[in-house]
Amino acid sequence: MKAAIVDEEGRDEGTDDIIELPLLERLSISHCPMEKFFSYPHGKKELITGTSDSQDTYCDSFFDQKISLPRLEVLKLESVGTLKRIWHNELPKSSFDKSANLTLGKCSNLLDVFPSTIIGRLHNLKSVTISKCPSLESLFDFGSLDSYTEQTIELLPKLEEIVVHRCHSLESLFDYRSLDSNIENKIVLLPKLRLVVVIEAGRLRHMVMTNSQTVLGFPSLNEVSVVKCSELRYLFPNYTATTLEKLKALGIIKCEQMKEVVPKGEGGLSKEEVMSFPSLTFLCIWWCPNFRAFIQSPTSVKRQLGEMIEENDESAQPLFNDMVRFPDLEELCIGGIQCKELWNNQISDDSFCKLKSLLLKGCDNLQHIAPSHLWKRLQDCLKTLEVKSCRSIGIIYESDGTVAKSSNLRTLDLRDLDNLRHIWRYDNLPNIPFPNLRYIKAVRCSRLDMLFATFTAKFLRQIEKLVVGSCEDMELIAGHEECEEVTGNTITFSRLTTLRLYNLPKFRSFIPEKYSAEFPSLDVSSRIEPDQGNRSAEESEGEIEDLECKIEEIDKESEKVYREIMEESEGE
Repeated sequence: MKAAIVDEEGRDEGTDDIIELPLLERLSISHCPMEKFFSYPHGKKELITGTSDSQDTYCDSFFDQKISLPRLEVLKLESVGTLKRIWHNELPKSSFDKSANLTLGKCSNLLDVFPSTIIGRLHNLKSVTISKCPSLESLFDFGSLDSYTEQTIELLPKLEEIVVHRCHSLESLFDYRSLDSNIENKIVLLPKLRLVVVIEAGRLRHMVMTNSQTVLGFPSLNEVSVVKCSELRYLFPNYTATTLEKLKALGIIKCEQMKEVVPKGEGGLSKEEVMSFPSLTFLCIWWCPNFRAFIQSPTSVKRQLGEMIEENDESAQPLFNDMVRFPDLEELCIGGIQCKELWNNQISDDSFCKLKSLLLKGCDNLQHIAPSHLWKRLQDCLKTLEVKSCRSIGIIYESDGTVAKSSNLRTLDLRDLDNLRHIWRYDNLPNIPFPNLRYIKAVRCSRLDMLFATFTAKFLRQIEKLVVGSCEDMELIAGHEECEEVTGNTITFSRLTTLRLYNLPKFRSFIPEKYSAEFPSLDVSSRIEPDQGNRSAEESEGEIEDLECKIEEIDKESEKVYREIMEESEGE
């Protein structure tokens, strides 16, 4: 099939006749290698007059200027011929004005989707899903805005979702390079865009490509996921980042060249200006080996320019500094980052004060979880701490000699920490730093000889799950009794239901030898085999994997979002 509609009446292309389908609301074409939706017979397209560009546009466009679809709402094209472009530059008036959902898949020669000539009429566009279009170079090309005289412009007023999957030639999502605005600092808003997902766009270098005279804003953007975009070096220019007041979730996964989320000093903003993400609750930066800092401080910018720089010293910049604020952040997941510190000493007082979950994995250069002053802040909010495969970490909790009277930490999961010697030190702490722990796991921490440096009977009584395995130097679970709280010679672990001890060749005792321990609530799955390896126990360490699985599978979750949108389009 070469076309859906063929003009058999022999009309010339030069005539003004337009074929209109006034009632068509949904159009789906799949696995039909047609060249055009409408075609002239007998090769009449050579009769076209005009510039070579016009002829090319006619030949390449799936919908030409002779077709009008004024009520079309849903358009799906999948495995459709050799089309390079979807729309002709001179469409009939009102054609595609009602378009709300666009889905494109496996269009191997498609070069662009939304040229500047079509964007102005897409007042009802709500969702865009593009998949497996390997030649696609441009998604939204906004062209010139000189026809708009307002300082602030709203385009695509109903657009809510953009999902792009495996478009390996895509260079930018939003392209403003051709703008020649006669108004300085013009602001262009996409007022309702709330979701952007980009997966496996290997050549993507810019989410927003623009000149310094125009600010592109996303005031409703709620969630952004960028997965396996190997050439992307930063996410948003800082003038765009200042509009992300409603951004709640940000995931950057396996982007090899990503160095920062916002490049400081571009777009006319001061390098000293602090940027805030007031609604951000979830942040994941996962396996981006060249990532330096969320926003680099002026000091690090000087390093880039060669001032006082040491070779291979990029990891000296802390991941978070005083240039950015996160007053509502609840979940933070960092994996495969080479920084030495997460936070510097100038973090604003209202940042990270609501952080509930912290996951660190594969950060081999990381020296500390947090400095002592920040630990005081985290103790009020942090409920789950997971640290895995961070080979330079020697201690979890670091104190300046004072400890908060209370801590909300419930879950502590430590694995593959080759250099870990202490969870907290015994030296001069007035009380236990994590008195409300319920779940504790320490696996393959070879230098850890004691799980808890200090304890109280109350602290031990409330523990519910305890897993310790493959810690070659482990001798004691609990070491030094704090105060005079223990009465008698028996400590009862009244709430402990799950206990697994295995492969602890130096293990001597659960608690100091002057005490005996009782475990009245243990379930049948509990195993106490400290002198031998226990493969079944190690394989069953899955109780608190939810957060890590959420991150390691985030690219699959992004694909799930993509599939759900596809299914919705098919259902319509």
